[in-house]
Amino acid sequence: DQMQGDYQQQQPASEHSAQQQQQQQQEAALGRPPAVVGYGLGGNPDVLCCQADWLFHLGQYDDAYQLTSSILASDPYATQALVTHLAAAMQLGKKNELFLRGHKLVEEYPDLAVSWYAVGCYYMAAKQYEQARRFFAKATQLDKDNAYAWIGFGHAFAEQDESDQALAAYRTAARLFPGLHIPLLGMGVAYQRMNNLHLAERCFLQAYSICPNDAATAHELGVLAYRNRQY
Repeated sequence: DQMQGDYQQQQPASEHSAQQQQQQQQEAALGRPPAVVGYGLGGNPDVLCCQADWLFHLGQYDDAYQLTSSILASDPYATQALVTHLAAAMQLGKKNELFLRGHKLVEEYPDLAVSWYAVGCYYMAAKQYEQARRFFAKATQLDKDNAYAWIGFGHAFAEQDESDQALAAYRTAARLFPGLHIPLLGMGVAYQRMNNLHLAERCFLQAYSICPNDAATAHELGVLAYRNRQY
C-alpha cells in the first residue's frame, strides 16, 4: 500500500515532466527557445526580450515586433527591448513607428547610442541610405561597442554597393559579438556581390553553424549553390 501511495504521488510529477518535455520539443521544432512559463518566468521582461531577440534572428520579424511592442507598452523604459524592436520595425518598414520613437528617444536621451540608432533605422526604412549612415556613425561614436549600430552601418553601405566599407563595418560587429551570425551573413552577401564566391561560402557556412534556423542564411547558401551550378 505504501509503495502504491508513493507511486501515485510520483505519477503526476512524471506526467508533468513528460508534458514539459513534449512542449520543449514542440518549441524546438518551431525554432523557438524552450518555454520558461513552467518556471514562473513567462512574464519576466528580460526573458521576453531574449525570446524576441531569438525570433528576430530567426527572421520572424513580425513575431519579434509584436513581442517587443507588448513589452514597451507595459514598460516604456524597458531599454533592453529597444534595439530588437527598432531592428524589427526597420525590417517591416514601419516608418511611422521609427520616426515617432526615434524623435522621442533623441529628445529624452540624446547621449544614448540607441537614440541615434533609432533615427538611422528610420532612414533605412525610408531608403535614405546616406542619412542612415550619418546616424549609425553617430551611434557608433557614442558607443563604439554597439554591434547593432555597426551592422546598420554595414547595411547602409551595402545598399549603396559600397562593399569594402560594408565589410569593414560587418567585421567590427563580428569582432564585438563573435556569437552573432548576422555580420557573417552580411559579409557573405558582400563577398558574393564582389564575385568572391569562396569567401562568401565560408561566411555563409559559419553563419549557418551559429544559427541554422535562419531562413535568410539557408537562402543565401541556396543562391550560392545555384551560382556554382550545384543544382
